[in-house]
Amino acid sequence: MIEASRVQRLVTFSSHAVPLKVLLEVGGWDVTRISEDSRIFWQCYIHFDGDYFVVPLPTTVSMDAVQAPKWMSTLSNLYKQKRRWAYGAENLPLVGTRMLGKNHIKAPLGVRLAQVGRMLEASYSLGTAAVVLAVGGWLPSLLGGPVFRDTVLGQNFLNVTRFLLTFALIGVVFSIGVSARMLPKRPRGVPRRRVFNYWIQWIFAPFATIFFGSIPAVDAHTRLMLGRYMEYQVMPKMRTESKETTKPS
Repeated sequence: MIEASRVQRLVTFSSHAVPLKVLLEVGGWDVTRISEDSRIFWQCYIHFDGDYFVVPLPTTVSMDAVQAPKWMSTLSNLYKQKRRWAYGAENLPLVGTRMLGKNHIKAPLGVRLAQVGRMLEASYSLGTAAVVLAVGGWLPSLLGGPVFRDTVLGQNFLNVTRFLLTFALIGVVFSIGVSARMLPKRPRGVPRRRVFNYWIQWIFAPFATIFFGSIPAVDAHTRLMLGRYMEYQVMPKMRTESKETTKPS
């Protein structure tokens, strides 16, 4: 929701619409790329010399979650989906060369640097942020041993790290509160324990961000680096019929 208010940072992703006239003018989607949703944005942005931006539309969007007949298959498909999303780093060569190369677009230098910097930061953070938060506090002391712990930096490192992580918990608590406020009212027939399960799932958030965030991102970026390019994979999804019937008003 915060990003939706920062139009200058928005890039098309997942549910989006592109005017047909614009789509034809830029030559359509690049069928050789996996991240077609963000790729078309950069094609248009470069074609119009930076005079192209996303307009958020507040509307209801219905989407299916990744699901398979078996639990482990669902987790496997979710991992592959996250890896495909992280493969958006493949746009960096296009954006970097057209923003900073010899034949760069006519946008101001500051704008071009900001676009490249944001893409670099987003790709890097996606693969590292969760891991750094999880092990960054104790890893230096473990690897440095007594040599590091006996220094002034080593003596204060854990205290500073503990303070920063505690302070960061404020944001986590705030996110939990906002997420809870956005939940619809518990439908009739749904047991109260389902609400309890909602709160419990936040305990697994650190593990989820590592195994379905950082690791898929590193996997995707490593494939790009080694030339083991991906093919587009459509994740199978399932639907279950609602047990409730809707009465006409």
